[in-house]
Amino acid sequence: MSQAAGSTAQNYTSWFDTAGVGNYFTDSAITPCGMGTPPIFYCPAAPLPLQANVTGAAGLGGPVAVPFIVGNDLTLSASANLAFSSLAATPPAFYGANAFVWGLPFFFNRTVFIVYPGASVMGASGALSGPFYAF
Repeated sequence: MSQAAGSTAQNYTSWFDTAGVGNYFTDSAITPCGMGTPPIFYCPAAPLPLQANVTGAAGLGGPVAVPFIVGNDLTLSASANLAFSSLAATPPAFYGANAFVWGLPFFFNRTVFIVYPGASVMGASGALSGPFYAF
């Protein structure tokens, strides 16, 4: 679960998507860039620092506070860059209405370990079996 700490705290089902160009979650307190079908990117007047608390599946691990920033999509898109550390949007329908998806911005400046199903790694207390993410 992730709990975004913006104007109001909400509980989400959360996961990581290495192909997602932004972080995806719904927060009606953040100004959207437009209207229509999600994803609708966010356009706050100034970069908006937020935090989400991440807890592992079945209550294993965490909660861990993960700070992140929501930038203005129009400002970001006007640059010559192709990837952004603060891009965020409402989730597309295929993610589900109650989703918080950590996309590419989550992986910037952070070491992330991905252990796939059927794989295992040795931890301090013995073997740990996938699937899981660690950061």
